[in-house]
Amino acid sequence: MLVKVAEHIRVCIEQAREARERFAQVDDRLLKADFNDLEARWLRLAESYKFIEQLEVFLTDGKSFRERRALGAEIHLMAKSQGPGGKTSGALAFTRTTQTRR
Repeated sequence: MLVKVAEHIRVCIEQAREARERFAQVDDRLLKADFNDLEARWLRLAESYKFIEQLEVFLTDGKSFRERRALGAEIHLMAKSQGPGGKTSGALAFTRTTQTRR
C-alpha cells in the first residue's frame, strides 16, 4: 500500500508543478487565480496522502508491537510450564521481568 501512496504523492506534486508553470504563462488575472488555487489544492491533496502514509506506518508499527507483546506472553507461558518446579532460565526470567514492568 505504501508504494501506491507514494505514487499518488508524486503525481500530486507533479500536477502542482504544472499548475505553477501555467500560472506563470498566462496574463489573465482570473486564470492566474485559478491556477494558483489549483496548485494549492494539489499540494493539499499531497499532504493528505502523506498523512495517510504516516498513519499506515504508525498502525503497522502498532501491530508489530502487539505481535511482539503477544509472542512475549507466549514465551512466558512456555517457560512457566517447562522448567523444573516452575523455574525458568535466566533469559526467560528476564523476559518475564521485563514484561511485568511495562
